[in-house]
Amino acid sequence: MQKLFLTLLLYVAVVIVHGQENVPPTEAFTVSGDVKKPVTFNFNRLDSFKMKSLNDVTTLNHRGEVRTVIKNVKGILLKDVLSQIELITEKPKDFSAYYIECVGSDGYKAVFSRNELFNTANGDNTYIILEKDGKKGKDIDDRIAILIMLSPGKGHVYVKGLKEVVFKSVKG
Repeated sequence: MQKLFLTLLLYVAVVIVHGQENVPPTEAFTVSGDVKKPVTFNFNRLDSFKMKSLNDVTTLNHRGEVRTVIKNVKGILLKDVLSQIELITEKPKDFSAYYIECVGSDGYKAVFSRNELFNTANGDNTYIILEKDGKKGKDIDDRIAILIMLSPGKGHVYVKGLKEVVFKSVKG
């Protein structure tokens, strides 16, 4: 019985680890939720934004341990893309009641308050990756990806296979 339990536990661990590595790539993502009109962004549309070179990026886990080193990274600020989206409310005072879910094709989510993304240094360090390791757009294995580069030792948020960005209000 104990061997069966250990075998099952090992199998589950392998499936979980393997599942985290195989994120289906995406060709576009949709911004929806509490917005006046949902908008879809594909590579052609994203290419119109100002791209910044981030050089080589070392991603860390929550313990500050190195996960990967991504070479020659270039991206655009997520807040620049989302600034084109009109929220249902017209009062800027109500913007602070919104949060944003960035959803990967594997179901992984990163959540921000709207204020965090638009009014703090986090927003100045949250990128949609359009080039890495000498590859562009559709040639990147984990496209479309968002990389939030936090302070060293704090870990990074790396949403691969971005399929949806959802605006939601805590008011309703």
